[in-house]
Amino acid sequence: MWEFNTYVTAFKEKQKSEISQAILTGYYAAYYTNGGKKVKTPNELISKMYAKKQSYEEGLSDIERLQELEKRGNKNI
Repeated sequence: MWEFNTYVTAFKEKQKSEISQAILTGYYAAYYTNGGKKVKTPNELISKMYAKKQSYEEGLSDIERLQELEKRGNKNI
C-alpha cells in the first residue's frame, strides 16, 4: 500500500510541476508580448496550488461520506 501512496504522491507533484511550468510559460509570453505592462506575477497562482494539503482526518471523512453516498445509491436500485 505504501508503494501505491508513493506513486500517487509523486504523480500529484509531477502534475503541480507541469502546471507551474505552464503558468510560467504563459507569464513570460504575456510579459514579452505586452512589453512588461499589466502582467500579473505567477507567484500567487503557484503558491495557491502548493498551499492546501489534505489532513488524514479530512481524507477519512471524505471516504466515509462517499461510502454513505454509495450505500444510499444501492438502496435505490
